[in-house]
Amino acid sequence: MASQPSAASHARAIVYTIATRNMREHQKLKPRAGAFPYDCGNGDDAQFRDGGFVLLLRFLSFDVDETLIDHCYLDFVWNTALPSLYARMNGLIFQEAQSYVLRQYEQIGFNDIRWYQPDYWFSRLGLQGDPLQIFRENIDKIRFYPEVPTVLKTLSRRYELVIASGIPRELVEIIIEEYRSCFKRVFSPISDLKETRKTTNFYAMICQVLGIEPSEIVHIGNNRIFDFEIPREIGIKSFLLDRTGENAGDSVLRDLEELEGRLPSEIV
Repeated sequence: MASQPSAASHARAIVYTIATRNMREHQKLKPRAGAFPYDCGNGDDAQFRDGGFVLLLRFLSFDVDETLIDHCYLDFVWNTALPSLYARMNGLIFQEAQSYVLRQYEQIGFNDIRWYQPDYWFSRLGLQGDPLQIFRENIDKIRFYPEVPTVLKTLSRRYELVIASGIPRELVEIIIEEYRSCFKRVFSPISDLKETRKTTNFYAMICQVLGIEPSEIVHIGNNRIFDFEIPREIGIKSFLLDRTGENAGDSVLRDLEELEGRLPSEIV
């Protein structure tokens, strides 16, 4: 019996279809301001170069949590603000309510999509009101890393920026509201595919929606598996953002200021 194709091979088939469909159109394109020829160093890119066709880096994709912002905001809402609301509605002291709510989180676990959904937790805990309001009320806890505002404004003048985050899209929209104009699209495996992880299919979906080949996008994030290794399985160049300094290498960034220096230089 023939073996079933892997998720990675299925994803590669999707992006190869996109590539062959769009190759003729790309050959007619002139580089727009800020779009630079870029060799991502993968086989699919090489076949276009051999034919005299140079792909352009057009998109940069960013994770959110611990890439653009630190962990404090989401930790506070889930582990403090929501238990506080539960305590007020049920006449409990905070410690008692927090212990109960955290146990409920553990019972569901992060492999279950419900773990990420505010509306599910409001329903499960019997809370009233708009589940997103508690996130809006605590936006003062959002802390972008110091270099992020300047980096986003600079890079958005040269590339199209998108978000590829494991957070539900409605929460991402709250987090990035101040810089929403910098981003073309927000992608989330939870919101778009009803999956809890960034898979090869997720990254292939991004390419399909944007109408691009993998070599035309670079992804940046802090998770070695889901932000670094998995996108590379379908030919997307990726950088691992490691603010701790534990990792090193040409594809490792200490902060986002280093990103611009790792991207291709303009061809004059």
